[in-house]
Amino acid sequence: MSMEDYPLEDLPSEENIVFVTSTAGQGEFPQDGHAFWESIKDNTELDLANVNYSVFGLGDKHYWPRKEDKIYYNKPAKDLDRVLSNLGGKRLADVGLGDDQDPDGYKTGYQEWEPKIWQALGVDNVEGLPEEPAPITNEDIKIASNFLRGTIVEGLADTSTGAISASDLQLTKFHGTYMQDDRDLRDERKAQGLEPAYSFMIRCRLDGGVATPLQWVQMDDISNTLGNETMKLTTRQTFQFHGIVKGKLKPAMQAINRALMTTIAACGDVNRNIMCSSLPTQSAFHKEVWKYSQVISDHLLPQTTAYHEIWLTDDDNKKTQVAGNAVQDFEPLYGPTYLPRKFKITMAIPPHNDTDVYAHDIGLIAIKGKDGKLAGFNVLAGGGMGTTHNNKKTYPQIGRHLGFCTPDQVHIACEKIMLVQRDNGDRKNRKHARLKYTIDDMGVDVFRSKVEELWGRKFEKQRPFEFKSNVDTFGWQKDETGLNHFTFFIENGRIEDTTAFQMKTGLRELAKLGKGEFRLTGNQHLILSNIADAELDEIKTLLKKFKLDNLQSPPCV
Repeated sequence: MSMEDYPLEDLPSEENIVFVTSTAGQGEFPQDGHAFWESIKDNTELDLANVNYSVFGLGDKHYWPRKEDKIYYNKPAKDLDRVLSNLGGKRLADVGLGDDQDPDGYKTGYQEWEPKIWQALGVDNVEGLPEEPAPITNEDIKIASNFLRGTIVEGLADTSTGAISASDLQLTKFHGTYMQDDRDLRDERKAQGLEPAYSFMIRCRLDGGVATPLQWVQMDDISNTLGNETMKLTTRQTFQFHGIVKGKLKPAMQAINRALMTTIAACGDVNRNIMCSSLPTQSAFHKEVWKYSQVISDHLLPQTTAYHEIWLTDDDNKKTQVAGNAVQDFEPLYGPTYLPRKFKITMAIPPHNDTDVYAHDIGLIAIKGKDGKLAGFNVLAGGGMGTTHNNKKTYPQIGRHLGFCTPDQVHIACEKIMLVQRDNGDRKNRKHARLKYTIDDMGVDVFRSKVEELWGRKFEKQRPFEFKSNVDTFGWQKDETGLNHFTFFIENGRIEDTTAFQMKTGLRELAKLGKGEFRLTGNQHLILSNIADAELDEIKTLLKKFKLDNLQSPPCV
């Protein structure tokens, strides 16, 4: 039971009670424990003489680096233990302290504290009790899911709640959606006896970040009719929708697929959306490189039929289920447990590194040959900037050079890197499961040799390259073929209308002209590309009408 749901007046009538609390802010109680603490901390009327209690705290002793701030470590648990004792309560066991810095996180302290509780209750030596089941892990959920099905269909059909089950929450990530709730409404809805205001985020798969004008209009329609009337351009060059309630999830998925996009593997322990430098000044070369983002993506997509089965089949069109005695589904690359963690690939075109090529599981640096055509890619592996605050076992890492490969082999090289990670990545500790840790544990040379063994060939020596920039250049630019490109500054990637600025409407009207294409950048900005000189006047008139021509630099927004 949450602390905020527990009636304080019932506490004196308890015989045995245990409290577990995390630590927030400057040693404060978490949100759902704050009201309870405010009610009890200065209370002098409660008589807990007949109450046996214990408290377990969740904290991080390195979260506050200054010596004078060490008092904040597990402060809520210590404070609650002190107050309960002052009110006459008798300790079943001394306050337990879970520490994120311990080898097994909070579990180290918990495993010391829990037996003391059972001993105090006189049940530590009871024989014949069943063993406590092990916690259900992400790996358990995946292997039991029947290739990402779980009970998603049943959860979508359940109209008694706007949510889905905890296990299905993990599986729907693979389908490109996360469940969220409106934090601003939590207290109000709880007071009304209602569940949180659940909704879903959907992330599209748009490898290389290039959309047609028609696709832009279709995405805009989805946000208006099924979402919260805004769109988000992500740091992985794709569209993201928010505020989609459960009953509209399936129509939204179908609308995205009608736009010749998908959401499969936009999230989850699989290869995610592949990025590619936008680079408007090298349009022809960009197109040649961008093509391989599609090749790699298609090659590494999950093959489960669950996505089509759940989202793309009408409710009255009963498709044969792949379950029970039916035909067994199959994942030739991923297997039934997929990858240990998410897997990200990006492509950069020197001299522009707008996709942060060193910070991904695989980074591909496009190398231009003497003839101006794509010669191949320098391959990096094991990058990633993710880290857990004050957890020294997690850290940022840049991608390590494996060598060079030709365009016709790049999808195979990526596959073999992914397979070595599939078979050697840490499936017990998700904080240690990314490819960067696998390579660090194994060593770069050993990792490279395993990839080459699976591949049946060796990487060539990396080719020279130079990066000069990692930012977007705003405003108009002309490429080597004479076509024009306009880069819009989009603050935090958010596409919306306000009373003062109809940006979303203006971009929709621009897309309705059907000119050029829309390129989403890794910096969450937008490029209107491939505009002929003859089309400029019409485009510029529309830009001016909606004040979109002011989006050519951050200070103008």
